[in-house]
Amino acid sequence: NSGGDFTFVHLDGPDHAGHSYGFGSSYDASIITADQQLGQLLNAVEQLKQTTGDDWLVLVTTDHGREATGFNHGNQTFNEKTIFIASNKILNQEFSQHVTNLANTSFNNIYGYAAQTSITPTLLRHMGVEPQLNWQLDGIPLIGNLGVRKVMAGTNTDLAWYSDSTGTVDIYRNGTYVDSALATSLGWNDPAVVQGVPDY
Repeated sequence: NSGGDFTFVHLDGPDHAGHSYGFGSSYDASIITADQQLGQLLNAVEQLKQTTGDDWLVLVTTDHGREATGFNHGNQTFNEKTIFIASNKILNQEFSQHVTNLANTSFNNIYGYAAQTSITPTLLRHMGVEPQLNWQLDGIPLIGNLGVRKVMAGTNTDLAWYSDSTGTVDIYRNGTYVDSALATSLGWNDPAVVQGVPDY
């Protein structure tokens, strides 16, 4: 009720019900309860917005999926790696565009979707704190302008990425600048390795 700059809420009911009972009526009931709790929070946010004029960003996500019975998680399967992200705002193409031309198409091309790693950069940008390269965050913001995204290592000597933008990509190894490439090239091979002089 008193607002604040940042609020984190963990609704643990569905996770507890899943571990205890698996998928079924108890799990379904926990989802309904969590939905009602989220509704109360969103109503409070809306009242504060009207009172203070503050620009609220609400992100809702889960930290993991579940295996087929609903009891467990933590293994490397499509269902357990699948999460959701929802927002009270329209998000950029990193959120809305499923990218299929990636170096890693494992798990039914799940890496072409937005990931949990974008939550923190999104919150930071919304709060006026632009993520910096030296922070080495894995995700990119789901609001604002996009550049190169979905960066993946093809091998230990090359990178692949997705980009709709033009311009130049600066490539760093362990914080040290090593090369530049066109964003539209969608990838980079280490010239030192190509020339037979690996420097890793």
